[in-house]
Amino acid sequence: MTGLVIAFKDYSPFRGIWGSKWVGIQYFKEFFTGPYALRTIKNTLVISLTSLIIGFPMPIIFALLLNELRAIRFKKTVQS
Repeated sequence: MTGLVIAFKDYSPFRGIWGSKWVGIQYFKEFFTGPYALRTIKNTLVISLTSLIIGFPMPIIFALLLNELRAIRFKKTVQS
């Protein structure tokens, strides 16, 4: 909830959250009307989806590969 409040303020660590000036949606307007808004949103989505696609199945695949190891000592060492 604190991050939500900070998003609408001209936050300064020296003044704190409640001492900072309230700016409303001014920064959101500046961002969405700026020249880099679409590129930033697209890059964020691409990075997130790539991370999800690669990061989700990789530990499962790695665990299945470790389970198929023949060297018992190495297998027990790595699995612990």
